[in-house]
Amino acid sequence: MKTLDLYITKLCNLNCEYCYVDLKKNENSFNYEEFSERINLLDYDHIKFFGGEPLIKWTEIVKIIEILKGKNKKFTIVTNGLLLDSKKLLFCVKNGVEVMISMHFKSIKKLLPKVTKFLFANEILGFGFIFEESKIDYPYKIVSFLVEKGFTHYILTPEVYGNWNEKNLKKLGKELQKFLEIYKKYPKVKFTGPSTDSLVKLVKWCSKNIVSKQGQKKPCNRFKSLDFFKENNVLKIFQKLEKTIDYENDSDKWFYVCPIGWYLDTLTLNVDLEKRIIQYKNLNQTFLKFYKEINLLQGKLNFLTEKIDEIRFNLTSQCNIRCSYCYVDFKNDKLDFLVAKNIIDYFSLKTGDKKTISFFGGEPLLQFELLKEIVKYSKKRFTEKNQKIFFKIATNFLLINQEKYDFLKENNFEIHISLNGDFDDNNAMRDNSSKLLFSKFDKYLDLEDRKKVLILTAFSNNEIEKLSKNLKFISELGFKYINLEMIFGFKYNWQKPDFVRLQREFIKIKKSSFYKNIKIISFDGKRNVLDISTKGICNDNSLEFNDYKADFQKQKIFKKLVIQNFQK
Repeated sequence: MKTLDLYITKLCNLNCEYCYVDLKKNENSFNYEEFSERINLLDYDHIKFFGGEPLIKWTEIVKIIEILKGKNKKFTIVTNGLLLDSKKLLFCVKNGVEVMISMHFKSIKKLLPKVTKFLFANEILGFGFIFEESKIDYPYKIVSFLVEKGFTHYILTPEVYGNWNEKNLKKLGKELQKFLEIYKKYPKVKFTGPSTDSLVKLVKWCSKNIVSKQGQKKPCNRFKSLDFFKENNVLKIFQKLEKTIDYENDSDKWFYVCPIGWYLDTLTLNVDLEKRIIQYKNLNQTFLKFYKEINLLQGKLNFLTEKIDEIRFNLTSQCNIRCSYCYVDFKNDKLDFLVAKNIIDYFSLKTGDKKTISFFGGEPLLQFELLKEIVKYSKKRFTEKNQKIFFKIATNFLLINQEKYDFLKENNFEIHISLNGDFDDNNAMRDNSSKLLFSKFDKYLDLEDRKKVLILTAFSNNEIEKLSKNLKFISELGFKYINLEMIFGFKYNWQKPDFVRLQREFIKIKKSSFYKNIKIISFDGKRNVLDISTKGICNDNSLEFNDYKADFQKQKIFKKLVIQNFQK
């Protein structure tokens, strides 16, 4: 795509510190006819309007767009937004013109109240943020606000003139991680920015080529001295740069001016050039690391949107009991409905015609009102897309009452209940909860209901020889489906002899009289489940709990044994 960066004016209503444009207080009006004699706009696929502030020349912009309408051209306006209004945006929406608002901290107080009214133009609207060394935390605060309002497109770039020492880069790296957390919660959000690889090449090139006629480096104050430009043949250097540098994307091309200004500024500050180049390399790597993480997460999402079977919402880390083996950090947290809504919207657009949404915790029934809200929205959203929706819940069942049980039945929930064995063994592992649990069974689950419930039975290497006894007890309660899970991780150390013992116990179970009344399974991990923690999308397909370090190789051995013995 051939791009024209059209600096339509040097007039501006702001004076940003990092701006490289030689701003003017007045100038002649833009003459399209004279301009078109020199530049044939038909030669370009993408026309970007820059300034100064390009909206000062709104009439001229409209004229150019109207003339080229229907010529398969792409248009972008880069503006500070202060002169933007609904009428201009409606024109841009109608004509497919992208609008990128540069969010400078000086204009934020005036800009934000206005911007919140522009959500109707979200598809063509974006926001650009520049990280300055003295205001590293400023972009995140504004982006968080805009994301919650529903805006989705952001460009993040570094302010290249800054003194990016080790301390500032470390702070920048931590700040960029916050944007990754935003992305986990709002997968529709897009973070983009110019690649800075080519800029490092430019800095080195400038260090060899920008010198005075006498061969001496001459100080300047950025771009304020036209004489300095003429004296140092800077305009020829610009032209040569365009021919010698391979730009990786459109956004790199306009950005090439920054390292030249950065180099000139280095002369002014009398800073060691080699140190600045090292700083710039490190700045480049910091941003590349961030975008690599974003791309990896996006790649995972793209893969899952094609193959995903289930979205699992972890509504809270809170729980009403304390099981001896539980790996959850019992935090006072809660999934934000807005996060759930964004996840549902994202996957309703990209996945197949069947959806499963499951609820997990902690104890999900502690957030029953949130669960109801998610179910209601999911049914509405997926029905609009002619997609079938199924619900599951994994619960300790201790908080169940008539209202909750009726809701689960009305919405055809597949109910998974944790039960680790008979009265005493379940009490020992699950916080003395057996009496209450069995009373809930008697009150709410008749024999037909019990045949539909999946019992979640977990055991460690300390309970292997009790497994047959406990499965018999569960069978006698009238439950048919049992999911076996080994308790493993930081508290338990399964060894090869334990798996030999487990195989003997499995053989014993298969020979037992109750075996014909039950069906034993263990989730084999082949399902594509996307976990949504209270923080948003998890980085992998397991939950992000701090103290839980699973030995996945041993888990594979366990699942293989279950499949070989019970699921052939």
